[in-house]
Amino acid sequence: MSKLICSAINCLSNIDGLCTAKTIHINGGLNKKTYCETFSNRTLKSALASMTNINLVGEIRQAFNKDNIVMNPNILCRASNCNYNMKGQCVALNVQIYGATCNNNQCTQCETFQ
Repeated sequence: MSKLICSAINCLSNIDGLCTAKTIHINGGLNKKTYCETFSNRTLKSALASMTNINLVGEIRQAFNKDNIVMNPNILCRASNCNYNMKGQCVALNVQIYGATCNNNQCTQCETFQ
């Protein structure tokens, strides 16, 4: 499983740079643009809607492993021309999701895309 670091600060699933989602979806790839479809702004409504995608076991394991990243989501990839996309699964060892502001909306980008 890939080790994921996330800098999308406003994302509901981002806790101290670690992703608390059980599964994330990466899409795009055209013109080297990718994005995390799982991104959701931190609101009560989005927190309630994402309750079924919480990696509770990973969060508990992470609480006891402060020195290592053990909480990582399953990364489903639809970036058809990415070297790390193997039949819809990301096989990169380390994945970096970057958060940036685009057109007054929170955008994310998979920096690992090749």
